[in-house]
Amino acid sequence: MNYLKFRTSACLLIISLMLVLSACTTNGGGVATDSGTTTDSKTASTGDEAATRTYESDKGTITIPEQPQRVVVTVDDYVDDVLALGVTPVGAPDTVFDDAPYYKKYLNGVENIGDSSALSLEKVTTLNPDLIITYDDKAYENLKK
Repeated sequence: MNYLKFRTSACLLIISLMLVLSACTTNGGGVATDSGTTTDSKTASTGDEAATRTYESDKGTITIPEQPQRVVVTVDDYVDDVLALGVTPVGAPDTVFDDAPYYKKYLNGVENIGDSSALSLEKVTTLNPDLIITYDDKAYENLKK
């Protein structure tokens, strides 16, 4: 009788583990967002269009390229993060060139876009970025244009 209880308990344990593990899987490459919802991580690319990702933010839905080639970072705090991802930005604020000698050698060819509190929107526009990274609300509204 004890053997039957052991087998029943073992089967229930295995079924429970299977249910828990199946609940932890993703639904085909979704991306978690700040609001807890999931959006498709890739949109189908057709022809010469690059694959994109959709990001849900407090500013609304933002579509960004999956492999951005021309990145402008408007806040010096994020330049090292972008460099760590293996992406060399095409534009960065002036404080990066003055205050951060430890990654200055990685900034060859990176354009100065002005002070982070007073960006040169003309300079950013001439760089033709496919991704602009900022956290400043005022800068976001100006760059969005």
